[in-house]
Amino acid sequence: AQITLQACIMKELEGESIDLLDLFFRSEKVFGVRISRENDFPDPEGKIDGLQTPLTPDAIENIRKNMPFLEIENYPVTKGTSFADIFTVEAYGRLIAQKLSVVWVTP
Repeated sequence: AQITLQACIMKELEGESIDLLDLFFRSEKVFGVRISRENDFPDPEGKIDGLQTPLTPDAIENIRKNMPFLEIENYPVTKGTSFADIFTVEAYGRLIAQKLSVVWVTP
């Protein structure tokens, strides 16, 4: 698969959970930012049940409120859309930019 800003890390680039952990660890080493599920992917009410599980309306609202870097309104969320469908290369870039307190500019 070709790496583009719109490529889904989990689906199109065939990333797995361990790959995300590696990506997060490398982010800490390269950028000095720590990424954690608890702080950066908050799900206080347990609305997101795994990476591949279809998102419920409550989960979508949680993402909209607590994970603005995902910009969920820019993706077609239909029945069956999972978190893995919306975690793109661009979303990862936006997360890093947010952590560094810089403005993300789409190339």
